[in-house]
Amino acid sequence: MRKIFPGLLLMTAWLLTGCWVSEPKRINLVPPMANTVTSVSVQGEDRVLRVFIHDKGFPPLDFGWTPGKSSTGIYPEILDALCKKTGMTWVPIALPPGRVYEGFRSRDNNVEIGCNPQWRTTEADISLYTKPFTTDSNVLVFRRNARFPLPGPGDKLSGPPKIIGTIIGYVYPGLEEQFKTGALVRQDIAAEKTLLEVLAAGRVDAIIITRLVVLYYMKGGAYDFELGEPRDELPLSIRVHTSLGWAVAPLNRALDELRADGTIDKIYAKYR
Repeated sequence: MRKIFPGLLLMTAWLLTGCWVSEPKRINLVPPMANTVTSVSVQGEDRVLRVFIHDKGFPPLDFGWTPGKSSTGIYPEILDALCKKTGMTWVPIALPPGRVYEGFRSRDNNVEIGCNPQWRTTEADISLYTKPFTTDSNVLVFRRNARFPLPGPGDKLSGPPKIIGTIIGYVYPGLEEQFKTGALVRQDIAAEKTLLEVLAAGRVDAIIITRLVVLYYMKGGAYDFELGEPRDELPLSIRVHTSLGWAVAPLNRALDELRADGTIDKIYAKYR
């Protein structure tokens, strides 16, 4: 596994791109407890945020990562604005959603943007959170004219349980009890775009997905679905590894400024 020297990484970041720097070739997460990127002696001075982004993209929140190019989407634009306010730099670490836990535990990535503590309860010991910067919700999505009522956790089923497409590794507070009792069957999928495709193909009965994401794809005319009511509405923050605890206060100050001057609202508006 290649060693990354924080000083060299930081110098390259500022010289080449200002806030955003290209992906270092270090995302091999085997063994699970990989060597830390930043040595203990310089953790407090390291100002590089290694941010998890989706390897396949998560439009419009992020559009994945292409070597030699800046990441685009809502979250990268917010990160760029934060870096300009704080003097930090950020590096995209492109991983499958199911490996975000492994990467955070090993500190291959030390920041996750757009997160709620309820989603990461198994990592509470290594997680700190900024102030929320937005609120979003999940939504159940059905094929046109194929909507059905959800069973309650204790309801008796009149037929086989409905299959709900989900993202592997994601937690859905409003449906966890039905999944646990078998009233609904969870079908894990790797990416949001694939969720939409398997629903359109009839391979699942419904999917649960970020409302902003499905509206983005439907706006382009690619799918004709019915949406249920928003659910699991939660405030979203930036999750920071405890080794970067110093970063929470400056990020909070910068988020306050970006909310006050309308920057965050303008970024979201571009993609709605």
